[in-house]
Amino acid sequence: MPSTSSLGSNYTFGSNFSGSFTLGILLDGGIKTFSKVTFIVRQTGKFSTIICWLGNIVPTANICSLVGGCGLYIPSGCALLTSSLNGQLNINFNLITIVSGGSLGLGSNGVHIALKFKFTLELDCLEH
Repeated sequence: MPSTSSLGSNYTFGSNFSGSFTLGILLDGGIKTFSKVTFIVRQTGKFSTIICWLGNIVPTANICSLVGGCGLYIPSGCALLTSSLNGQLNINFNLITIVSGGSLGLGSNGVHIALKFKFTLELDCLEH
């Protein structure tokens, strides 16, 4: 839902929800729903930095294993840096969504390093 058309408007999400889901009000004012527990990047930063995440909750392997896997959403204008992961992402992200203008950085300070993904995932790159 774009922020310009939603200002002062009501939005109905449905009559009921079942199972895990996430509702996020993005920094551009847009409202986004996800059908699973999804961690949303709110500003550029290192993966392990609390301020980087909407809701100030850093994703962990324990949280995502409890719900059978999580989503990761990187909006336009945000870069998620993986240098703090020591070369391995051991969190079960079933889906990583990167919106055009957002990025998932592998390495730090212009040095690209290998990042091993412990779980199979779907990588979805969207045009904004």
